[in-house]
Amino acid sequence: TQTYTGGTRSPFTERGPQRDDSTAITVMLRHSMVLLPDKPMIGRLADSRVGFFETGFFQFGGPENRVEEVAFANRWRLEKKDPSAALSEPVKPITYYISPELPEKWHPYIKQGVEDWNIAFEKAGFKNGIVCKEVPTEAEDPEFDEDDVRYSVIRWLPSTTENAYGPSIVDPRSGEILNANPKFFHNILKLVENWYFVQASPNDKAARKLPLPESHIGALLRYVVAHEIGHTLGLQHNMRASSAISIAQLRNPKWTSQWGTEASIMDYGRMNYVAQPGDGVTRLIPKIAPYDLFAIEWGYGIVPGAATSEAEKPALDRIASRQIKEPMLRFGDADPLEDPHRQTEDLGSDPIAATALGLKNLNRVLSYIVPATSKPGEDYERLQEVYNTVLGQRQTELNHVVAMVGGVVQTNYHYQRGGSAVYEPVPAAKQKEAVQFLLQNGFATPTMLLKPEITSRLEAGGVTNRVLNSQVSLLARLLVDSRLVRMTDQQVLAKGQSKPMYTMAAMMEDVRHGIFSELGAPKVTVDPIRRNLQRTYISLLAPRLAVPNSDVRPIARKCLMDTQASLKAALPKAVDPATRAHLIDCNEVLQQILYPTKS
Repeated sequence: TQTYTGGTRSPFTERGPQRDDSTAITVMLRHSMVLLPDKPMIGRLADSRVGFFETGFFQFGGPENRVEEVAFANRWRLEKKDPSAALSEPVKPITYYISPELPEKWHPYIKQGVEDWNIAFEKAGFKNGIVCKEVPTEAEDPEFDEDDVRYSVIRWLPSTTENAYGPSIVDPRSGEILNANPKFFHNILKLVENWYFVQASPNDKAARKLPLPESHIGALLRYVVAHEIGHTLGLQHNMRASSAISIAQLRNPKWTSQWGTEASIMDYGRMNYVAQPGDGVTRLIPKIAPYDLFAIEWGYGIVPGAATSEAEKPALDRIASRQIKEPMLRFGDADPLEDPHRQTEDLGSDPIAATALGLKNLNRVLSYIVPATSKPGEDYERLQEVYNTVLGQRQTELNHVVAMVGGVVQTNYHYQRGGSAVYEPVPAAKQKEAVQFLLQNGFATPTMLLKPEITSRLEAGGVTNRVLNSQVSLLARLLVDSRLVRMTDQQVLAKGQSKPMYTMAAMMEDVRHGIFSELGAPKVTVDPIRRNLQRTYISLLAPRLAVPNSDVRPIARKCLMDTQASLKAALPKAVDPATRAHLIDCNEVLQQILYPTKS
């Protein structure tokens, strides 16, 4: 039993009641010492082509003339009862227990989420390799204790946190997982409900009214459980998996019924926001998919006759090398700025097409969001919450398109295992298409988000700033220095090659022309949101004039000079006082930026 003094936070926060300075808190702590096996398991040497968590160490006595970094993949010890059988029961299956504090109505879905992994363990040669049980009663086992580290127990946490996680304890000598206790915060239910409504309800009529039916929440919880159990089996996130799926497959009822929405449940693809009403797609959430089967086969398959880690390598290399011809088996962690195929919360191999379809679905959601979230006699708190989720989803999808500009796709080829180029720039035509898509969809005034029947229920003002913040975020991402430098690198490395390149100069000119497109009209009028965007463009580009020893500075200067010329030409054509004042103001700001007055 331990007693602690309180913190300095206020008594109540968004996360619930907190202790203040004058309060002490007494808690009971349990400490468990984990007894390591007498004989360590044979460690499986990690391979960057397969995403397992790793236990690493330095090897000083190896064959190389250096200190070597060695890593074992984290995995459970699974042994066959019948080593000669292609498919055998394990000597000791991986076993999880459902803790009693977990609401009873969710127990069947929790069990399904755990045991969904058996299809993958069969690929590794194990039948019923993983099982899920209820915690035994005192009469059944008086010695059982959920806090005993010898048992892996699924816990339910009373918290407003919208999350879940899958920790484990690992033998540092071999990478053997000894214990895992996946934990689910109660508000994970709120998170998946909002996700499903915003992303999937256009294709599921039963989901167009909140709260969702219990069967829907159960299926969503099953998905989250399977994902977190994957972590406790040793698997990392595989953000590459969603990009292995084509737009046609995401809109195909047969394919989605078999595999869900992505090539791995360990991705962050979420619900199928690409499928359109009329496609007939009914399976809208992820499930165990090709990469998961492959990863468990690599991690848990028995290599006959291999008595050491090194002896396993040739057989494991053959498994990993299947990625060369099977893109759905490829692995990649998150890369939010460079690789458009390793994004979070994305779907499909073409971010532009996926986002175009996703925005159509978001507009459909906005058409019924008010009755879906509102009840007679209640306020609009739920509407505000879901509307914010729609805004966040829209921004996320547009960010996927930004990543294509100056993007570089990594394919983790090993030497003599696949192509020679690990890093390939996104084709120039797709980069230019991405910029045009952003100009037409990200930087145009989003009329569907500004529907008075929604916004008038939520706030007295602030809509303009909300849209501006979204556009500023997109523009800042597009013009970030690392992207501009990378585009210069791509141009340099492509010298002498016949394939076209989308240069930094061309991209910045396209962006400038698109953001100030109104100025070329016979009669010039600029709405308030676009005026804010144009002023922001100038303020974002101005600091680039101070960038030393880079093409960014002269190209930025030219863009600002061309902008000033367009403003002056448009001024006589301005049809309203606000537009005229805006053009005059922008011209004066540019004058000071380009030709600062010396004091």
